[in-house]
Amino acid sequence: MDSLIPLLGWNNLDKAPKILLGICGAQSLMLLVGVFTAWEQDRCYIYVPEGGSIRIDCDDCDTSSGLHWRDWFVLLLGMAAIGVGVYGAIQNDRSTIRAYAYCMMCFAFVIGLACVLTSLEIPILEDARDENQAQLARNDDCRKTVDSMISSTRTHAILYVINTILDILGALFAMWTNVYVEYEQVKNNHEQAKSAYGSLL
Repeated sequence: MDSLIPLLGWNNLDKAPKILLGICGAQSLMLLVGVFTAWEQDRCYIYVPEGGSIRIDCDDCDTSSGLHWRDWFVLLLGMAAIGVGVYGAIQNDRSTIRAYAYCMMCFAFVIGLACVLTSLEIPILEDARDENQAQLARNDDCRKTVDSMISSTRTHAILYVINTILDILGALFAMWTNVYVEYEQVKNNHEQAKSAYGSLL
């Protein structure tokens, strides 16, 4: 195991399963926070006329509440993946831990991409608000809806950043946990063989 320390850059592999459980707990919390923030959303139709500036259609604003099928899909898929990680860390099952690591790498890519796209929406929404100040000054409800859209988009971008970091850490500590479990299995097999054959080893 000592030879693995310089390779992995960490000398506490025995703590990896517990840290992995902590990461899974944090992922569960952030998943629930994300669902909570998506519970109610305000939207106004924003468009760009040909050859014109960004416009806000204050007659096409609405507020939606509750979870849509996409939210349920993300919630169930996320909880299933986290459950795989928890089971693997508790049972020290290498194949389950490896499956969790692969899931986290995929999630990190997808959520990271969503973070970039969501972050790009923020300046567009801010430009729309700034270029339609006169219209928003006459319509207080529309102004509040646009401000809510900007705030919600910022919140989602921050949540995506946190979730991406957690997914990367989940994949990393799953790898370290897998190495630790493999080492413990080899160590136990060696001790059993030594106990069975005694001095022959």
